[in-house]
Amino acid sequence: MSWDNDGGKTACGLFVAALSHHGQPLQLDNSHKSEMPSFWQPYGDLNPQEYVARVGKLLRQWFPAAFAADGPPLPSAPAFQHHFLGLCNLADWIGSNEEWFPFKDMPDDDYITRARVQAANAIRDRKVGLDIKAQRAAFGGSGGVPDFGSLFTFGESDANAKPNAIQRAAALDTGLNAPVVIIESETGSGKTEAALWRFARMYGA
Repeated sequence: MSWDNDGGKTACGLFVAALSHHGQPLQLDNSHKSEMPSFWQPYGDLNPQEYVARVGKLLRQWFPAAFAADGPPLPSAPAFQHHFLGLCNLADWIGSNEEWFPFKDMPDDDYITRARVQAANAIRDRKVGLDIKAQRAAFGGSGGVPDFGSLFTFGESDANAKPNAIQRAAALDTGLNAPVVIIESETGSGKTEAALWRFARMYGA
């Protein structure tokens, strides 16, 4: 309740968003009960309630800033909840890949140290594509945009390729402040390259 300015309502909304990250919004009303009491019964050497309590204590150690008494309140704007849910989706997609995060069935008090290293390695992995240092380097760090031929080289003869009229109109002649650019032309006229070249200009800017 101390995490926001409305008695915990914002924090609860974000919690529901996190639990709904697979796509189906969680229903928190009496008509849709899914407590699954059997999930909380001890089996073998595992006591679910004890382990959940243990993870709760570990979270306070791993993320102390979240529990600081003087922390700023969580934003209540719907856009923040939307972005938070997107972050949950991304984190779940990365964290559920056993190539980056091998399965571990028991809690580990030091797991956060290894997890942060694994997360950093996963983000640098070209399969994820979040680390864009190579793309930034290609632009020279000065906001410049590679010429058309170097962006779209499909063979030796394309190295000096020049944009056609449609591509120049979409990528060069239309200002970057235009919110929507519609390219209408016949198949094979280079609309895809025009869109990508325009994106490269916006990226550089």
